[in-house]
Amino acid sequence: MLKATANLGFSALELNIEMPKNWLPEIISSVARGEIAISSLHNYCPRLNPVPKGRSIYSGYLMTSEDESERRMAVEYTNRTIEWAGKLGAKAVVLHAGEVSTEPSGSEFFTYVRQFGTTGKLYNQYVERLSADRKIKAPRAMDALKKCLDACLKAAAKNNVKLCLENRYFLHEIPHIEEVLELLKTFEGAPLAYWHDTGHAQVFVNMGFVRDHKDFLNALHKHMFGMHLHDLHHISDHYAPGTGELDFTIFKPYVSEVAVKVVEAHSPQAGNTEVRNSIEHLKKTGVI
Repeated sequence: MLKATANLGFSALELNIEMPKNWLPEIISSVARGEIAISSLHNYCPRLNPVPKGRSIYSGYLMTSEDESERRMAVEYTNRTIEWAGKLGAKAVVLHAGEVSTEPSGSEFFTYVRQFGTTGKLYNQYVERLSADRKIKAPRAMDALKKCLDACLKAAAKNNVKLCLENRYFLHEIPHIEEVLELLKTFEGAPLAYWHDTGHAQVFVNMGFVRDHKDFLNALHKHMFGMHLHDLHHISDHYAPGTGELDFTIFKPYVSEVAVKVVEAHSPQAGNTEVRNSIEHLKKTGVI
């Protein structure tokens, strides 16, 4: 893994939710030898094993759950990730903060979108119904999330790690722009920040949930600690920067103080050549 990283032109890695636990001690040794740096960890890391029944590794335990026992597990595994980040010298832990259980469900809505697209009367009805139900239920989910964050931020401060709220891909997920601002205000002074995912934000634009990508940037750039940099085609993301539709020059005025920038491109959307070439594209567009 370290050799492949170097061959692609990178000197640091973000460790994600698929990282096996038994790899981590050797990665710590590699960091100590100066062979690699770890920029960030993506919660939950290492990989959840076992994954709770009916869930994926992407949402094994939700901080927004109405089930108190699930929230306790979310805090426990997030704090484990934070502790590993401290041992690895990482600057940040990226959080999927949670979701709202809506009717229609987020999965039902996106199944429709993938089959029939993002236009038409029925699409608009889906958005209106889901948004209305989310608005009613989101405050309760946010209250649950705040309780979890309060516990996790103590661990983050102890380990000198920044917890970062990532903007999400699905409409029913948390946080939206105004929810990021609410959480940052609630925990002002704590090691909590915003993590901007370029593909997710542009999906929100392409689906009509926000007017413009700069809606995110103008509201949140002062709080932005890190970025996931990837390109997209309509609502299919994780392409290498420079191989899709996103104009990366829009980020230049906003990135001077961003601490961590991670190219989050992967197969099948991106191969080694595309990922390697993305570095030059990001330089040309002023992102790095």
